[in-house]
Amino acid sequence: MKTCPKCNLSYPDEKKFCKNCGGALNVEPTLDPKDIAYKSVYEDKLKINPLDTTLLREYAQFLFNKLLFKDAITVLLKVLAIDENDSFAPGLLYQSYMKIDKLVDALEIGEKLLQAKPEDVFLLSDLADIAIEMGQNENALRYLENIIKIKPKDKEAWIRKADLLNKASNKEEAIAAWITVYNIDSIHPLAALYTGIITCNNKDFQTTIKIIEPIIEKIENPKEKNLAYLYFAYSLLKVNDFDAKTLPSALKQIDFKEFENNTNSDIKGILAEIFIYQGNRRILENNFDAAIDLFKTSQKYNDTETCRKNIAEAYFKNANLKFKNKLTTEAKENIEKAIVLFPENAEYKTFIEKLTKEGKKKKRKMIIIAVFSIFILGLIALLANNYINNKNERNKISEKKLQIL
Repeated sequence: MKTCPKCNLSYPDEKKFCKNCGGALNVEPTLDPKDIAYKSVYEDKLKINPLDTTLLREYAQFLFNKLLFKDAITVLLKVLAIDENDSFAPGLLYQSYMKIDKLVDALEIGEKLLQAKPEDVFLLSDLADIAIEMGQNENALRYLENIIKIKPKDKEAWIRKADLLNKASNKEEAIAAWITVYNIDSIHPLAALYTGIITCNNKDFQTTIKIIEPIIEKIENPKEKNLAYLYFAYSLLKVNDFDAKTLPSALKQIDFKEFENNTNSDIKGILAEIFIYQGNRRILENNFDAAIDLFKTSQKYNDTETCRKNIAEAYFKNANLKFKNKLTTEAKENIEKAIVLFPENAEYKTFIEKLTKEGKKKKRKMIIIAVFSIFILGLIALLANNYINNKNERNKISEKKLQIL
C-alpha cells in the first residue's frame, strides 16, 4: 500500500500520485516476520497494561525505528494523554511529524520543545526551515535571530536571514546582514557583492574592485551577476582603469535592459555615467550619431544640464563633420538641435550664421550657373540656327548652278 503524506489517503502499490493533491505517494513500510513478532508482543503486553508509559515509550521508539511513523504518533499521543509532562514523547513526536511532513503539528510540538530548551540551535534551525516552507517568514526570522543571539558568527543563520530580508524587499537590513556574512566569510559571493555595493556607494572604488572581481563568476543568480558587473564596471570607470580588455569586457557583460525601470537613485546615477562614458568613446571615433543616442539614454536616468550639454556638443560636432563632408542640409539640422538645447551658445550661433552665409553663397552660385547655362544654351541654339540657314543657302545656290548647266 501507498499513502499520501498530506491527505492521509491510501492507494494501491501501482499508483504514483494522490488524486486529491497531486503529491507523490509514500510506500508504506513492510515488516519482516521477526519485526511482526516483536510488534505483536508489544501489543499483547499493552493489552494487559495499556497505561504503562514506559512500555508505550519503548513501543513508540520501535515503531519509529521501523519507519511506522503514523503508528508511532498514535502511541506517543497516548503517552502524553496519560502524562502530559512526559519528557520523552514530545521529542520523538516532533521527529515523527517531520518524517511525514505534518508541518503544522511539528511546529506546534517544536515550540513546546523550545520552551524547555530555548538555546537548542539545531531545533531553532529546524523550526526556521518549517516556518519558511509554510511561508511564515516572520517566524523564520525570529528563530534565526535567536540562533544569532546564541551564536553571533553562525554564517548559515546570517545567510538565511539575509535571503529572507531580501525576499521581503527589506533591502537595507538585507545588505547589513550580507555585510556581516562577508565579515565572517569574505569569499561568499553574495556577501561580497553587497559589501562591494556599499563600498562603491561610499566612493571607495578600489576596494569595490578588489571585493567584487574575484567572485563575479561564482554568482549563480543572473540578476545578481548582472548587478555585480554593473558595479564592477562603474568602479573601473571611476578609477580611470580604461584597460583595453577589462572595462570593455565588463560593460559587454551587462544587460542594461534589466535596469530600464529601476528606481534606485544610486543605480540610475551609475547608468547615467556609464552611458556618458560610452558616448564620449563614440565621439572619439567620430561616431556622433551613436554618441547622441547614448547621451539621450543617459538623460533618461539623470536629466542634468551637463547631460544636455553633452547632447548639444555631440550635435555641434556632428554638424561640423557633415559640413566638412559638404552635407549642408544635415549639418544645419544638427546645429539647430544644438541651439534648441542651448540657444545662447555663441559658438553655435556663429556656426549657424556661417551655414546661412554659405547657403546664400551657394544659392547665388547656383543662380549664376543657371544664368550662364541659359546663355550658353541660347548661344549654341543661335549658332546652330545660323549654321542651318547658311547650309540651306549654299544648297539653293548649288541647285541653281546645276539648272543652268
